[in-house]
Amino acid sequence: MRNDNRDLQKQISDINNRLEKEAVDRKDRLKDYQGQLSAMQQQIAQIAPLSFQTTRATEAGAENKKAIELTNTRIDRVVESLGGKLDTAIDSINKVGTQVQVLSSKLEDMQGKAEKSIFKMPVMKP
Repeated sequence: MRNDNRDLQKQISDINNRLEKEAVDRKDRLKDYQGQLSAMQQQIAQIAPLSFQTTRATEAGAENKKAIELTNTRIDRVVESLGGKLDTAIDSINKVGTQVQVLSSKLEDMQGKAEKSIFKMPVMKP
């Protein structure tokens, strides 16, 4: 009985030692989990500001896109206006060119007639 009692006490002691080791291991794991949980909470706390910044950047991009579209519309109107004014200027220049040609032709005719009349005048002898 004494031997059996010693064996049982030894088994109980071994079981207690194992339980203590497991308790220490569990405490260590619990500390690790708490550290991981704390790190996760910090990361989760950063989600809201990052989400706001992302939303703001998206809104700014949309505003820039709208501003670019409005600028393009204004540029298109200016180009159309300049195109119309250039067409008008070209027409005016063409008309002036035509008038210059007509005047030049009239001057040539006038100069030519004067010279022709000099040569066609009868020669008078005194």
